[in-house]
Amino acid sequence: MKVYLGLGSNMGDRKGYLIKAKDMLKSYDEINILKESEILETAPYGITDQADFLNQVILIETELSANDVLGVCQKVEIESGRERTRKWGSRTLDIDILFYEDKVIDTKELKIPHADLHNREFVLKSILELAPEFVHPVFGESIQEIFNKLESEK
Repeated sequence: MKVYLGLGSNMGDRKGYLIKAKDMLKSYDEINILKESEILETAPYGITDQADFLNQVILIETELSANDVLGVCQKVEIESGRERTRKWGSRTLDIDILFYEDKVIDTKELKIPHADLHNREFVLKSILELAPEFVHPVFGESIQEIFNKLESEK
């Protein structure tokens, strides 16, 4: 399965946390990083009274289930000092599953595709760098089309 993960950090050594996350993900035999977008510095989304983020999207290949990928991501976050104190608050590391192939998953624990990625310019820009023709399984539009719509609404 090809899975797009969004990485973000706005505390401490932000770039170091992104590098550490990728190294930790690579340490799993079941995970292969295929591509990485460039790292973007972005203003905070949601709660704006915090430091800017460094964000990146990576494309991995795995045979792990979506729930197992979530478990790995949460373990990497915790091992990077992540504390969940406030939604959209500051964090050492955040890893979001953006897409899991073309699957749509809607459970209490997991929502794929990521529910708000179509409103986040930095996420779309990063996915565009990796796969502009990828089609959003809910909207039926390519990432390029979704990005163009968001840009036209500015």
